[in-house]
Amino acid sequence: MHTEGLPTANLTQSPALWGEFAPRLPFPGQADSWTFGVCFAGPGGKGVHYIAGATLADGASAPEGFEVIELPPQAYLVFRQVLNGGPLHPQMQAAVREIWGERGPNSGCALARGVPDLEVYPDNFEPDRAGAWVEWWIPVEG
Repeated sequence: MHTEGLPTANLTQSPALWGEFAPRLPFPGQADSWTFGVCFAGPGGKGVHYIAGATLADGASAPEGFEVIELPPQAYLVFRQVLNGGPLHPQMQAAVREIWGERGPNSGCALARGVPDLEVYPDNFEPDRAGAWVEWWIPVEG
């Protein structure tokens, strides 16, 4: 999958990044209407690098200022989080604690290191609507 989007250096900046990215959708060359948060180790394995992105069609060029990454095929644990209609960020933080603190380690799968994890947002994602959902794709050794 080719994903492109606007990068940020740390997770605390991700809500502002989405505020910058969403108005640019759809963009020329965008393959579909799903969007992704891509989270991986920063340069030199230090810190966290986060991209708010979407899938880029094969052969398309990314818009000015966007970063392109290619995600190789990967096995994932997938967790669907159904939202309650309240503020998004606290719900996402709670999911992170539950997934990485309990569900991932207790899954029986070996979590893959050095591979990006994904937040997957469906077409027409409405974070303030009760029943809206996000999927968390956590890479596992295959």
